[in-house]
Amino acid sequence: LTRPTAVSFKNEDDFDPVRDAEAMEDEDADMDSENDNGAEMLNRFLSEYKKRQAKKKKALYASARRAAKYLAREGMACLEEGKAKILALKKEETEADKYAKDITPLWTNLEDSVGALLSTYLTGFEDLFLRRLNTVDAASEMLRANPRTGADAHADCKDAADAQVEQSKEDEMVLSTKLQCRQQTLTIVLSSL
Repeated sequence: LTRPTAVSFKNEDDFDPVRDAEAMEDEDADMDSENDNGAEMLNRFLSEYKKRQAKKKKALYASARRAAKYLAREGMACLEEGKAKILALKKEETEADKYAKDITPLWTNLEDSVGALLSTYLTGFEDLFLRRLNTVDAASEMLRANPRTGADAHADCKDAADAQVEQSKEDEMVLSTKLQCRQQTLTIVLSSL
């Protein structure tokens, strides 16, 4: 279902040019006054908006200036602290150089002394090395020639080591017992005082 709409047509006979011209002038005047009021209101709005933006801008700049001053102060303090640390390290570096200069002659004297000692007893060291080398070679050759003798020697060494370990354990137990007795005696003596 559709509803019929009322349609009205303006009768062309109702046209009055004077009345219509006056109505149009009134409408133009109303529109001009509305435009003036709208423009004035728009100008006020823009001026308020600009004032607010200016306040925000000033606050932002003031905050940035405060932050910059704070950072400048902190930066200077940090630089001064770093400068003091660097000077302290340079002072220590100077002292280390001084000690190094004092030690250098001692080190040279030590090298000279060791060189003189080695030149005096050099043949003794070489002789000792050769004697040890010959002894080790002879023992090694004997073990290769008689493997059974080497195994027996190994077993004898192991038995001797086991006997030493057992003796150490017994000695430790005896000492532990003696220590406990002494502690008990000391406790009794101290408690009787």
